[in-house]
Amino acid sequence: MNIRSLLLSAISTAAFVVPAMAQQTTHRYVAFFKYNDAAVKAMAENPQDRSAQIAKLTESFGGKMESAYWFAAGGEYDGMVIETFPDDVTVEAQNLFVRASGNLSKAVTFPLMTADEVQDGHGKGKERENRLHVADSNQVATTSGLYLYTQKEALTKLSASQSRHCQRQQLGPAVKQKEPQHSR
Repeated sequence: MNIRSLLLSAISTAAFVVPAMAQQTTHRYVAFFKYNDAAVKAMAENPQDRSAQIAKLTESFGGKMESAYWFAAGGEYDGMVIETFPDDVTVEAQNLFVRASGNLSKAVTFPLMTADEVQDGHGKGKERENRLHVADSNQVATTSGLYLYTQKEALTKLSASQSRHCQRQQLGPAVKQKEPQHSR
């Protein structure tokens, strides 16, 4: 093979691989965990660096462990791991696998966002709010934005609800029961 053919095949491979890699996004997660008593006892009997095992497990699910930390003084959690995964489904698969091992008494995972991602989220929320905003000031929306009522309709629904509540309170139990008398 000559140099030109090799160079041409490398460029064509890169032309296909780079866009595919750009489409693959990874998401960062933090997982807090608490070992159960049996796991703590086993670790005390056989002390070793557990981060290598965590990294290997994470890689087996297509993720990457960025860092692992352990907390001193036996608080609510024994440690935390920061990992990247391609999607939420993969994270959940790893979480289920870890829970099934029985070594943890408590585990919780949260997606992490950069300041830019949070700002983008706020921007999308604002766009959504602007789209739901109704020009007529006599109309109001519920916080979920699922129902739109005019102010009059909302007040009517509210007063009907309050009226039913008051009727239930006024009716009370139909028959008062005698209180049992205790003999001495």
